[in-house]
Amino acid sequence: MVSKQQFDEESLSLHEGRVSQYRAKGYVLLPKLVSQAELAVLREEIDGLFAMERLVHPDNLRAQGRETIDGGYVVDRLDPLIDVAPGIRRLATSPSVLEKLGELMGEEVLLFKDKLIYKPPGATGYRTHQDYTYWVELPAPGECIVSLAVALDDTTAGNGATEFFPGCHSRHLLDAKTPEDVFAPDKGLIESASELEAIEPEMVPLEAGDGVAFSSLTPHRSEANLSGGPRRQLFLTYAAARYGDLYEHYYSLFHGYLRNDRERAGRGAQTFFS
Repeated sequence: MVSKQQFDEESLSLHEGRVSQYRAKGYVLLPKLVSQAELAVLREEIDGLFAMERLVHPDNLRAQGRETIDGGYVVDRLDPLIDVAPGIRRLATSPSVLEKLGELMGEEVLLFKDKLIYKPPGATGYRTHQDYTYWVELPAPGECIVSLAVALDDTTAGNGATEFFPGCHSRHLLDAKTPEDVFAPDKGLIESASELEAIEPEMVPLEAGDGVAFSSLTPHRSEANLSGGPRRQLFLTYAAARYGDLYEHYYSLFHGYLRNDRERAGRGAQTFFS
């Protein structure tokens, strides 16, 4: 029988190990973050959202697309989600999640962004980037922003599991750009950064229900989904609470840039359906 002292010591050791790995590598695995029962609820909720034409309509700012390996185009992201998905809201704001991420950061955190990448079969991957590039206008610096990727399906090499560059999260590697450039689909990429040339990225395969927390400064990428099913994954992003509640501020900026990009592409007025 395990004594309370042994249990407390093991819990402390696990906690310290997670924090040490996060600080050293810029990411850390959080296994079995979501139960099987919760997974079933989240999958049903997400599949229901993707079945709603008004949400995945090309003119909806919530819906963003991706090229496919055969030259097509498919909506593979919904951003944000928590206002239309109560199950996702419960997960994103749960005390357990906030506590785990707060431990990694060393301080309290608040949610400011939530999205789903559905990554259906044939969807292309994402080239090497740092997420902070898209958040440079926020008052929180990159080291004070952490994302949590929650796998709703097993993630493997075959369906485009995320690859992280370990130990490369000490600074922002991309030269300063205007937000208009950064939000364009072909901007914000850092493949040419000399710091990454000698670094072998680490693929982090996840079982459904696992999570991986990573710094906004951690370079990462993924390959195309070559499997026969989707690779559904939630990406929940948090900033240190001392910078205030940034949720409305961030989405005001984000939707402004999306509208500008789409209008420049000749797509006319963009709406945001509830």
